[in-house]
Amino acid sequence: FMSATNSFISKYGKDFGGKLSFIITGDEEKDAINGTVKMMEWTKEKKIKFDHCIVGEPTSNKIIGDKIKIGRRGSISFFITVKGVQGHTANSHLAENPTHHLVSLLQRIISNPLDEGNEKFLPSSIQVPSIDVGNPAVNVIPEIAKATINIRFNNIHTAASLKQWLEDHIALQFKDVINASCSFRTDQTGDCFLTEPGDLSVIVSSACREITGKNMDPEFATDGGTSDARFIKNYCEVLELGLKNRT
Repeated sequence: FMSATNSFISKYGKDFGGKLSFIITGDEEKDAINGTVKMMEWTKEKKIKFDHCIVGEPTSNKIIGDKIKIGRRGSISFFITVKGVQGHTANSHLAENPTHHLVSLLQRIISNPLDEGNEKFLPSSIQVPSIDVGNPAVNVIPEIAKATINIRFNNIHTAASLKQWLEDHIALQFKDVINASCSFRTDQTGDCFLTEPGDLSVIVSSACREITGKNMDPEFATDGGTSDARFIKNYCEVLELGLKNRT
């Protein structure tokens, strides 16, 4: 980007009728507290406005410029804890195995896809990254069983609707259970968003065709993980374009 900017200035001069700015963050992953979010808030306080933004994510697939991201699915994680009654496996009638209830809950969840996607987004994805009982003993029924669910959700859902969705599943799974309970906490790292193609998309698509020499338009896509574009979407038109994402 900086090299391209240097070439642009060399060709058109410093007085080309606009301004170019770089926002460089060292805090992008996970919570991303001290990165783009604070930079954009600072620019707003200073009344600095942007017309367009290109995020340099590695979006290209087979050749550079063949794919542009115009949105992303959201990401939310649920940390589920099931509490039962500890006991000996030989006296299981005196215990309540939380692992059984947790596994049944997870089966209920993953057996029913959230949606089939739409013309802009892939289907929402439910994944179980971890199940943890912390019990090395083969003859002890544990008291606690935990699992983590990560959902990459499209624009059919919101974080609030997914929280309600999980609460409904838990209510059904535990409605007749007396000696076990289920709770969860939530960690949302990104909302789903879509930036409808506008002036910037037209300009960038044309540039990709011209520079690459390929007589085809880049694909507009929303797949992949979250990116800092989610923090910029409320300030101006934003898209993502960068190097190939395969190594």
